Amino acid sequence: MSYMGLDIGITGTKAVVFSIDGKILAKSYCDYGDGYKRNLRLKGEQDPTHILDGVKKVLSECNTSNLKDKPKTIAVSVSGDDLFPADRNGNPLFNVIAGFDSRGFEYREFIAEKMGGVENLFNISGQRVDTDIAALIRILWMKNNIPDVFKKTWKFLCWESYINHYLTGNAVTDYSNAARYLTFDINDNCWSEKILTTFDIPPDTMPDVVLSGTTIGKIKKDVAQELNLPKDLAVVAGGLDQATAALGAGIVSEGIFSLGLGTVLCSHWLVKDLKKINTIDYVYCNYLIKDSFFGLLVNLNGCSVVNWFLDSIADKEKDTYEGNIYDYFNSSIESNPSKLFFMPHFIGGPNPYNDPKSKGVILGLNLKTEKKEILKSIYEGLAFDLKLNFDNLLKKTGFRINEIRAVGGGSRSRVWIKILANILNIKFSLLEIDEGGCLACAMLGAVAVGDFKDTYEAAGNFIKIKESINPESKKVELFREKFDYYKGIYSKVKEFNDYLK
Repeated sequence: MSYMGLDIGITGTKAVVFSIDGKILAKSYCDYGDGYKRNLRLKGEQDPTHILDGVKKVLSECNTSNLKDKPKTIAVSVSGDDLFPADRNGNPLFNVIAGFDSRGFEYREFIAEKMGGVENLFNISGQRVDTDIAALIRILWMKNNIPDVFKKTWKFLCWESYINHYLTGNAVTDYSNAARYLTFDINDNCWSEKILTTFDIPPDTMPDVVLSGTTIGKIKKDVAQELNLPKDLAVVAGGLDQATAALGAGIVSEGIFSLGLGTVLCSHWLVKDLKKINTIDYVYCNYLIKDSFFGLLVNLNGCSVVNWFLDSIADKEKDTYEGNIYDYFNSSIESNPSKLFFMPHFIGGPNPYNDPKSKGVILGLNLKTEKKEILKSIYEGLAFDLKLNFDNLLKKTGFRINEIRAVGGGSRSRVWIKILANILNIKFSLLEIDEGGCLACAMLGAVAVGDFKDTYEAAGNFIKIKESINPESKKVELFREKFDYYKGIYSKVKEFNDYLK
């Protein structure tokens, strides 16, 4: 028995086939290409057909027909907040407007005002419209700027409903992805009539919604033939990438957090009772487990800032070093505090600043500063901003953090994990299988076909801890002192950042 997971990211798509004991039987990755990513940065749009081509490529390259243990299911993990208007055949009428693009941001205040305030909207949707990039603001932008497209729209499809429609003919998404539309009631698991009516959005333009792990249908015969997939492959509802990252890290109980160190830095935690949430500082979505929710802390300044360093500061080493340039620098970095301060606000200031005008700052440079010191200070700055958020969350909610499980490309940097453990003073764990999104999809599929009685049993079978990294007491104290200074940087440079605009 095996199960396939498909993970659609911002820069590439991945497919992985897992056996029932968690072994990887097949794997394929497709990078969308430098041209695509350059166009994305310049125009702030994503071409859905280009993403679909990547999906087709990785699914066919897994070559499942040659596997002795052919997959029984497939489910999709997708980057959240993205959607586009589609016609009745599921074809795009307009590109996806990227999450970092500012189109629609002007509707934030309008939405909050029409709904009677940010808190009223949060109580229905679990989302923060005043600081977030949820889909409703882009739907309203389309309604007012491309009205002809809006009128022709059959469905506003997210990546999950788009791919599920391609695979089965059914435009279905799960609750966790629906929550990011800002038109979904996370309490009643349905599209909010109140929100849709308030903004005059036809309810039938929303995709159908089901609980994660629900079987959507069998794969279409022509698609199975085209991609060399099993004809009886069951397509199962997957989830928002942040939700699958959490489940793929084994977050099935309160007190264990996951931390995704990818292009975007995200942390997730499970909540059983929404009444425990005494603050609207962070967003909450339906989780992949029935009657559960997960909190979501997002910092767009994640590994994108690390990549900036590698592309712009370490470009010479990147071009000449034959091995992994990331490993090259990490091998020379110690986990003690650097001599620099780096505020990594390349895409604005995240929570708790909520300041889109905030910009990156580096302090302490001199003629002896080495490149590795700059990279270390980036690691620290991202960790300091994370500590600000965790301190705020725990103070306001009474939640506890017993352990953090790191996933994503950045988790392969052992020194970064050490720095995080020392700054946060929390134990970090690394996983045997760092394919969180695809692994969660495999788990959902295994439960859907009855090979495990529930998600908890599946997680116990698939999730294995490889290593735990504990805080180092002496370095914890050194970082605590540095953190006190870091907290003052933002207020001291805010006037300059506002001037730069």
